[in-house]
Amino acid sequence: MNDTADRLHALLQAAGVSPPYYFAGGSYASYIITAFNHKYDQEVLGAVFIAPPPFGYFYTMATRWPEGFTSEDEALNGYYQFEQSVKNPMFKRAPEKLDHMQSYEQLKEAQDFGNKPLIVVFSKSTGERYDPPFVPDAIAKTMDTLFDEAEANVKALSENTVVVFSESEKHHLHIADRDLVVKSIQSLLD
Repeated sequence: MNDTADRLHALLQAAGVSPPYYFAGGSYASYIITAFNHKYDQEVLGAVFIAPPPFGYFYTMATRWPEGFTSEDEALNGYYQFEQSVKNPMFKRAPEKLDHMQSYEQLKEAQDFGNKPLIVVFSKSTGERYDPPFVPDAIAKTMDTLFDEAEANVKALSENTVVVFSESEKHHLHIADRDLVVKSIQSLLD
């Protein structure tokens, strides 16, 4: 993740975009913004996170399964194998080769925006569990707890955090609720 923040920093410099910056990013971009803020603290004025995954999302996918897990349920085995694949750098297909396990360790140190304005736009909660029904409750509980604690965790990132909930349950809020996203970005600049 720190390498990605460095690449973003170099890209902004090469493009002639001078700091300080306000950032807005959907989903995974919240992790990149968090790492950037940690590495280049003086260059970040504030941020808008749009439907961010809870901190530790990929780490939890990889670590919540019992050691040596096996099942005769084909769907459950496929789900398990997919989640275990996050241990491989970005599924070995993306050019960044992002290591989610190492990134988790780096981001643990980056969970502080001080008093910078941070607006977090979440999708409306469905109240349903995260996993499909075939995932055993003991395993599913870990991810449900992560999502249940997401709001409190983002509020702890900054003394100046505002949390906003969309009426949309969709993840891609920049498409599903673009007016709310635009309004949140504009309010950061006010």
